[in-house]
Amino acid sequence: MTRPELELLHGYLNGKLNADDFARLQTLLRTNGEARRMLRTLSTVEAKLEQLAADSPATLPRALAPT
Repeated sequence: MTRPELELLHGYLNGKLNADDFARLQTLLRTNGEARRMLRTLSTVEAKLEQLAADSPATLPRALAPT
């Protein structure tokens, strides 16, 4: 995948695509299996990170800080 293609995927996940970029993303996903797989992977990672953050106690960042 090219850097611009990855930026489209990340822009989509971050909710930052304008209408033109969204149309480009739709075309990319229709025509590129690697892009579809990458979007699924990135979506899964993002969801797991959000769940981890929600499940973590508020003191976790302090517990991980160097002493």
